[in-house]
Amino acid sequence: MTTRPSLPMYFPDSSTGFQLSDSQTCAALVGVAYQQFTVWTNCNYPSENNFSTNTQWQGQEPSDWAGPTPGAFNYSAPIWSSFSIKFASFSEPFGFIATDNNGNAYVVFRGTMTTADDIMDAEIEQSPLSFVNNFGNVHDGFLGVYQGLRASLLAAVNALTGISNIFITGHSMGSALASLALADLANNANLTGVNYHHYNFASPRVGDTTFCCSYEWYGFSKF
Repeated sequence: MTTRPSLPMYFPDSSTGFQLSDSQTCAALVGVAYQQFTVWTNCNYPSENNFSTNTQWQGQEPSDWAGPTPGAFNYSAPIWSSFSIKFASFSEPFGFIATDNNGNAYVVFRGTMTTADDIMDAEIEQSPLSFVNNFGNVHDGFLGVYQGLRASLLAAVNALTGISNIFITGHSMGSALASLALADLANNANLTGVNYHHYNFASPRVGDTTFCCSYEWYGFSKF
């Protein structure tokens, strides 16, 4: 049996807006989002109110992360999603907003970690993205999780000041949440003069053809 070599890794040309350093920072911060979840589970799954002041997860990285450290960031309280599956309700921390001293904000989401997350991943029917007109249909499960955190996310983003760039990033399910957040924030956040940048890692498919075409029409910087 003849084996075929893997294709070489490559990065988009800088003319597309891609910056390796930005990608590395986003990846490191996604690692912090997973650390947030680990701290939450180690604390025996406290409620949002009881976990909101916990700072043990802030600035931590996965033990096997070899890239640059997240550096000196200011972190928001955890961003929680409250969602329902049949007759059961769930509430989990899914990430945070981090800001630096250079006018950059990072909206960061972790991926699937719980059985409830697994079930939402499997809700593959589609519904309209109701908070952005004519943007297409999206995965019901991802939309359900995003709607559960949308109000707190918008409030946190609208409270930002002195921001020039917003980086929206996530891994796995978190990439899907990041994609929905980008469409939402670009249309509904009360911010002006802000550049949006989208760095996803291992993203699932989020929406239909209209959703994809809407992204292209807006000309988002996305990688």
